[in-house]
Amino acid sequence: MATVHSVEFDSKPHGSSFSSDRVVYSFPRHDIHLILAGYGLVGFLDGSTVAPPWFIQGQNDVLMLNPAFSAFSQQDNLLTSWLLSTIGAAHLPSFMDVKSTSDMWITTSMLFATDTDAKQSRLRHDLHSLKKGNLSI
Repeated sequence: MATVHSVEFDSKPHGSSFSSDRVVYSFPRHDIHLILAGYGLVGFLDGSTVAPPWFIQGQNDVLMLNPAFSAFSQQDNLLTSWLLSTIGAAHLPSFMDVKSTSDMWITTSMLFATDTDAKQSRLRHDLHSLKKGNLSI
């Protein structure tokens, strides 16, 4: 049975905005991970918390909606919505196919992995190009 945690926090806390030229976040990714770890919800990010079955057998072998699935779905939808609210409007099209918190995290990771590789390459080039007067550093 899925454990559902009640989570209350401000999605736009004071002084915690981060932006890049690709995506605008209210929190850096590491902060999001720490917040969800603090509430025991990291499994929604990494996919280790799996959805329980939609239906269970009730009395007289009648199928009924699984309350654990309803609770899981509600928690996952709230987390996905919160994460989507941290994305700048110009970049929302990249997240159109997101259906879960885990999907959201994977998409975000892929966007940043590309950005990070390009930044590392540019920084390496810039460092190798540094000069002081006629001397390279």
